[in-house]
Amino acid sequence: MPTTPEAPPPGRTETPRPPAKPGSRTPKPRTPSRTPTTAPTTQSPPRPTPPTRTTSPTSRPTTPRPTTPRPTTPKPTTPKPTPTRPKPTPTKPKPTPTKPKPKPTQTRNPYTPAQVCNATAGGNYQVQRSASFPGGRIYQLYSASTKKNCAVTMKTTDIGKGTNAWIRLQSQKGGKVASDNGTFKYYAGPVFVLAPGDCVRYSGGASGASASSGWGNCG
Repeated sequence: MPTTPEAPPPGRTETPRPPAKPGSRTPKPRTPSRTPTTAPTTQSPPRPTPPTRTTSPTSRPTTPRPTTPRPTTPKPTTPKPTPTRPKPTPTKPKPTPTKPKPKPTQTRNPYTPAQVCNATAGGNYQVQRSASFPGGRIYQLYSASTKKNCAVTMKTTDIGKGTNAWIRLQSQKGGKVASDNGTFKYYAGPVFVLAPGDCVRYSGGASGASASSGWGNCG
């Protein structure tokens, strides 16, 4: 007789197996494995992640501000004072006596004895005495400030023409002698002798004529 399979116990589920063929061994029924009941685990639901806000950058056009350059005020430059060197005191050269040139038509000597003596040595010379000769005249002068005697032969003919003329002045005690001789157009001299407390004499001439004096003007 065919064997009727045993009904599974309630609460168990078993998969039906095909009937065994004849002549085959009947397999032993397997003990159904118990399905372990897993206790449900209580898990906290995952927190929702807040959506990330995507801010689209709004690009505003940047208007460049005009840069106004500041005026640069130049600093006043104060020049350094240049030291001024004291100017050297100019030395006044001694005046060189210049003889005025007379006109060619002149027939009178343009010079005077005082002018000739003062222009050469200064001292306000004054005429003391004189002696004339043909073609000229001799003058002896004295200066109270210089204490000197001056003598000059002035031509009265051949004015402006070079002719021979001469003059000589001598002191009595001191033996001092001053003379001038050469070719002159207007006068010969002047010559000077310092003879305080002494007497002087003079002599001179021009164009072959001459004149002289004795001792005088003493003191």
